[in-house]
Amino acid sequence: MFCRHCGKEIPDDSIFCPECGSNVAFDTVKAPQRETHQEPYKEVRGKAAELIADPVKRNKTIAKVIAGAFILVVILAMSSIFIKPKINLNNYLIVEFEGENGNGYANVSMDYEKLAKDHGRDLLTAYQNQKNINPFAKSIFDDSPYLKSLYNKKNMRDDDMNGLALSFIDKYIDGDFEEDKNYGLSNGDTITFIWDVNTESVLELTGIKLVCKDKELTVEGLLEGIIFQNSSYELIENDQIHALSDNDLRSAINEIFARHGYIFEDEQLREFYSQFSWYHPYIEPEDFYESILNDIEYQNVEAMQNELSRRK
Repeated sequence: MFCRHCGKEIPDDSIFCPECGSNVAFDTVKAPQRETHQEPYKEVRGKAAELIADPVKRNKTIAKVIAGAFILVVILAMSSIFIKPKINLNNYLIVEFEGENGNGYANVSMDYEKLAKDHGRDLLTAYQNQKNINPFAKSIFDDSPYLKSLYNKKNMRDDDMNGLALSFIDKYIDGDFEEDKNYGLSNGDTITFIWDVNTESVLELTGIKLVCKDKELTVEGLLEGIIFQNSSYELIENDQIHALSDNDLRSAINEIFARHGYIFEDEQLREFYSQFSWYHPYIEPEDFYESILNDIEYQNVEAMQNELSRRK
């Protein structure tokens, strides 16, 4: 304890303070207490307070949350049933133009690898749907451990997916250019690819909704430089010959020779014609005879050579 007069610490059983002599028998001061910090009480208000105070209301709220989550799961499940996968075929159409300007052609293919990557699982489900409708397809699916194993796979190989995509394309997808306009093309021409797909039948059989809008394309990338595309089987008009420059006349004659595999001594000419897929050089100049040319070609070469001679 402490003396209240001088503040010194003294024995607890003291009657008089040994320091100042004051009577301390009935008048002692306890040791100071350490203060403790306590956060003020925060009152819970609003909806939380109502739930704490009313257990019934709290239970109802929890039930509503659980019911809402259940309804969401049901909606997602129903969506997977009624919302059919959709494939836009134009996203997988590949058209490539080849050949020389004025005599080009179009090649068409489908990007089955991209289709497999985007819709592989949908295609596999389509086979499963088809087997439920078509007895023949059912027998194929049921008798094929490979197809069954694919259907249960979570991670299929790329080869598996590609095979499904190719099979789907071969069975359901077809089309062609309008009026077979896929040859005799020139840069800048416009051609239209027309799909031949029974979308309703595909939807019924496979559960896949196909979107296929006819696609208009502009021809580009054909090789330039050929003067007369048809000079090997059509006579060239005199007006056309007269309109050509000397260089173009020589080129028109050379291209006829090039079609027969003539090996040009001039390196630039060899390099120029080598860019065309139809040029196969195999006849040396000393082995090339006029008899190699057909009658049309011979007349065209003679007419152009005469025009060159006339201009000298």
